Amino acid sequence: METNTYRVNRSRAISLVLFALILIYGTLYPFSGWRWPHDSIDALILRWPQYISRSDMLTNFIVYVPLGFFAVRLLSEYLCPITIILITTLIGVVFSFTLEFLQAFLPNRVTSILDVLLNVSGTFAGAVFSVIIGSQTSIGKKLLTLRDNMFLQGYLSNLGLIILGLWALSQLSPLVPSFDIDNLRYGLKPLWHTLNNPDLLNIYEMAIYALNIVGLGLLITTLIRPNHNVMRIFPLFVIVVILLKIPVVSRQISLEAVLGVIVGLSLINFMRHFKRPFLIASAIVFFIVGFIISELYHKNDFYAQTHIFNWVPFLGQMSNINGFADIVSDIWPFMALSYLALLACPSQKLLVAILGGLILSIFVFTLEWIQQNIPSRYPDITDISLAMFGWILPWFYSGMQYNNVDRDPAPNQ
Repeated sequence: METNTYRVNRSRAISLVLFALILIYGTLYPFSGWRWPHDSIDALILRWPQYISRSDMLTNFIVYVPLGFFAVRLLSEYLCPITIILITTLIGVVFSFTLEFLQAFLPNRVTSILDVLLNVSGTFAGAVFSVIIGSQTSIGKKLLTLRDNMFLQGYLSNLGLIILGLWALSQLSPLVPSFDIDNLRYGLKPLWHTLNNPDLLNIYEMAIYALNIVGLGLLITTLIRPNHNVMRIFPLFVIVVILLKIPVVSRQISLEAVLGVIVGLSLINFMRHFKRPFLIASAIVFFIVGFIISELYHKNDFYAQTHIFNWVPFLGQMSNINGFADIVSDIWPFMALSYLALLACPSQKLLVAILGGLILSIFVFTLEWIQQNIPSRYPDITDISLAMFGWILPWFYSGMQYNNVDRDPAPNQ
């Protein structure tokens, strides 16, 4: 038990440190041009910004939510919930203020007290959310009971559920709803335009949706208990996620998504009765084909141009909240592939992790390099880094677990 607790706490500590490093990188990038402000000490005083961007506000709030969540997960073994929330919020204050202060020494970076307030609010929100869903609260206990009744126990099942959650997050980021009529119209705009002009339908985007939906549906068959029908759970989950895109700020629902979901769910219903090894292999194929299409297709835009390879990590992902959605979108498919590889080869984890990572890195780099000749594509070292991070994370997570085998037998459906 002590070994298990140590490994869990170590895993949580590493997660917190890694996320803190990402925040430091994003806040202080490009780490060059350091200089003393021209107006000396006065420039180091955090002031209220003259111009407030709604996108920047959302970004500053949301990017600190995981900091609060991970910090609470680490401290939950030692302190009471209220104390943990207060300490975590204080960590957010110190961390955010320090980074904002350092930004004053960087050109093209603007410091403001509003950013600190939003960062701290995000940390607080993440901390409260983590406490609410913790195993010691009534809500947390009910969620845990619901999870155990529907899905297999064990770290692999937890990992599969995390992947499903990341896919939903990639669709719904920044998770901020607005029921303003203009925002709702914006959310339905692509669907309406394509229904009125079917020639606008992008068959490639529809195929990507369909392939990912099938892959996720086959993945969930490895998680669900035998007494539950996957076609009663997964379609509802997908439909809710797609519909929620309508009110979420900056998100839209498209005819490609709707048709992709319909095709994907139809294929899942046809394939779900096959044996488990076939389902795992098929899911791997669907994810890989979907990724290839997403990397190589280009939109029919007359003004689209080609771009050279970007060698600066996270150059385009740190400027706005959409960059966060791009990061999650690049990570979850490779986490899914890694999870499926763990299921397929549980006795040769190290070999599969190393060999699979090498093959995937070459594969993704090749696709990114080819994008230099495709209009509207942006070849980026970040995509390769995120793909490798997504592949490595499940293997790292599995190595942190005390019990490396699910306690329940996996279903064949």
